[in-house]
Amino acid sequence: MKLPGLYMSVEVQPLEKLKLFWEGFYPSQKRNLGISYSPLDGIEIAMGVKYADYTPEKFTADHAIFAIRVSRSLEALFGPKYIIVTGRIYNVETGEPITSGTVSSQEDAFKPIPVSMDGSFLLKLKPGYYTFIIDAGKKYEKLVKLIEIPEGKGKLALDIKIKYSREYKTYLNHIEKAKKFLEKEYFDPALREVENAIKIFPDEVEAQDLKDRIVEAKKRKIAELKAKATISERNKDYEEALKYYKAVLKINPTDKEAKEGVDRVNILILEAKKKAELEKEKRLRKKKPVRRAKPDISKLLSRGKRLFFEGKYKEAKSVFLQVLRVDPANREAKFYLDKINTYLRALEK
Repeated sequence: MKLPGLYMSVEVQPLEKLKLFWEGFYPSQKRNLGISYSPLDGIEIAMGVKYADYTPEKFTADHAIFAIRVSRSLEALFGPKYIIVTGRIYNVETGEPITSGTVSSQEDAFKPIPVSMDGSFLLKLKPGYYTFIIDAGKKYEKLVKLIEIPEGKGKLALDIKIKYSREYKTYLNHIEKAKKFLEKEYFDPALREVENAIKIFPDEVEAQDLKDRIVEAKKRKIAELKAKATISERNKDYEEALKYYKAVLKINPTDKEAKEGVDRVNILILEAKKKAELEKEKRLRKKKPVRRAKPDISKLLSRGKRLFFEGKYKEAKSVFLQVLRVDPANREAKFYLDKINTYLRALEK
């Protein structure tokens, strides 16, 4: 029957990474003596000799020993497995890729990397949790998002969506209002809106282009209205010309040419009205005969009688004849005419 074996080990560490060791095995007489060196934590390189008799007089070595002992995991030795992380960043409102910006980590796990023109980025990360920071500039809200990089995958694809910033939404609102005002040809309100947009984002090409379009459209509209006013004025359609000149002043109240046109056309309108009134009066005179007012018969009779009693028979006769022309059946005039004729015949004899 064999007894269980025994093992004994003695280590002496004179230096930090250097050890002297002795190992004994019972019931065998085998012994190990040597030195070990640890270049890395968890790794030992041992060199020594194996012998059976350990008295100094009879010390004999069977053979040399060389061994490497590893007490660390493979992950600790070679590092964990990296995951290839690909990502695309989209605009949540439009679905279009973000063409500029940076991706970084709150934990400084990797250096900030730029976003490609197609909105993509590429990282090589160890499994774990990372707080991603997506910064796409003033147009977008900065996104801070915790993302898990799981083990067991060689690749991981991420879709990240970010929103417009409050400033950019205000900018877009001004741009939209400016476009609507331009459609209705409200040029000054359109210019105010686009200038407000430019104050927020001075470098936006869209806003500058829109401002140029509004200015050009305003110039074209004013030129068009002036041309129509000139044609109407030549055709003596002064009311129409006045309408066009006033439309110009509505767009540009300081337009000198339009102001002069309004003053000139107003004078022409007054002159045309006076001329029309004079012509109307002439036509009425030609069409309607002048009606004389009927004399007052009672006054004529009173005058005729007064002349009769004063003995002015001829003058009285003329007055009573005038009464009969107005009122041929007037009896009083006939009576006095008969008397006058009788007196005149008597005087002639």
